[in-house]
Amino acid sequence: MEISPYDQLWKWLLRSPWAKQRCYPVQEDVEEFPGTGHKKCSQESGTLTYQFIKVIIESDLFKRDGPMPVQSLDIDLLLLINRRTANSLFDILMPALSQGGYLLVIPFLLAVILKGANLRDDKGKTFLAAAISALAISCCALFFAELADYWLKRIIARTRPCQMIEGIRLIVPCPGSYSMPSSHAVSSFAFAVPLLYRTREFIAIVWRLYPLLLASLIAYSRIYLGVHYPSDVLTGALLGAATGLVLSILYESMKTEEIAKRDG
Repeated sequence: MEISPYDQLWKWLLRSPWAKQRCYPVQEDVEEFPGTGHKKCSQESGTLTYQFIKVIIESDLFKRDGPMPVQSLDIDLLLLINRRTANSLFDILMPALSQGGYLLVIPFLLAVILKGANLRDDKGKTFLAAAISALAISCCALFFAELADYWLKRIIARTRPCQMIEGIRLIVPCPGSYSMPSSHAVSSFAFAVPLLYRTREFIAIVWRLYPLLLASLIAYSRIYLGVHYPSDVLTGALLGAATGLVLSILYESMKTEEIAKRDG
């Protein structure tokens, strides 16, 4: 009997390391797969990783024939995150991240300033100027990105999913503004990218990724809460990141030119 790609995905999941020594619900058409060592269960169980992969495989993303329209894909991904990954922990965490997640960057900013003030290069100079410039560029990027976001929202004029999709899981009030791009994603990534880029000389990469991870979680929370489509968040993240990166590169270019003129 020929096995479809959809069933092959199920077979792979059941034999994956995430499913070892577990009992999972298995579909009727895959219960005869040999070598999995699993039986059908009356209730769902398993690791979070397993459950997330299972949700993706069971979604319409793997069951449609031919290319999927962008809007339909957007809705499917939104409902996948909004409904099928819902849990009590995220119901507390995601609203908190969405409303005040930006405050979690403050310890990183303090650490950057302190590290920049105490660490010295080969010439004996501190990195305090670089730390302060990173913070200043982040603030400038935030301003310009939010300005672009303001006008793009009114030009695109996309209605929010919580106002359009019936039955969406909504645990926060649905905003009345337009949907694309996501302002949270714009501002988060606009502020995070200069911190990642401008502190590379004195902060280890594992720590510099923290603002980017925080921005990603804040952006994800907007989809989980049902107030933005995934494409809103992606557009906002790209806009914010591009703004922060361009300003960072422009600053370094101007600084290099100034040093060249002074030394020349």
